[in-house]
Amino acid sequence: MDIAIVVTPDELRQLLSYDPDSGKLFWKSQPASCFKNEGAAKAWNSRFSGKEAFKSPHICGYLAGCIRYKKYLAHRVGWAIYHGQWPAEQIDHINGDKKDNRIANLREATRSENAHNVKRTCRNISGFKGVSFDTNRQKWISSILCDGKQRHVGRFDTAEAAYAAYCKAALKYHGEFARLE
Repeated sequence: MDIAIVVTPDELRQLLSYDPDSGKLFWKSQPASCFKNEGAAKAWNSRFSGKEAFKSPHICGYLAGCIRYKKYLAHRVGWAIYHGQWPAEQIDHINGDKKDNRIANLREATRSENAHNVKRTCRNISGFKGVSFDTNRQKWISSILCDGKQRHVGRFDTAEAAYAAYCKAALKYHGEFARLE
């Protein structure tokens, strides 16, 4: 982010209110001093004040909105308002729902931790995260990404056994960020 145009958490609190239980942001009424004239202030306040903000879908599936012509993601804005500071790195949605911005569903995460909390891909044909089939050996393979490297967990006769091994490894290596589905 360009430091010169980043809105501070205090400025966010002047512009928006955040409901930590619903995860929604709402525009606050703005004083006339924020606008060119009194008429512009009245027009803006009558149109936006008290209304839900940051409802626009972002290309990555998050909710987003603009402040001073700069786009911000709703979960990061909510975090900044609630905690009084911008997150140091990334914000992870615990339940994987990118539109669920309740504070109970948000946690700070490194890029790696955030990547651990992803669902199985649509290309997965085994039906289980971390499990694939080795056609040469006619066995199910369990593997996990850890510290940027793919780790082999083992080969198994059934997909269920391979998945059980993946789950054990995910909890060991990824801890609270492990997503098992």
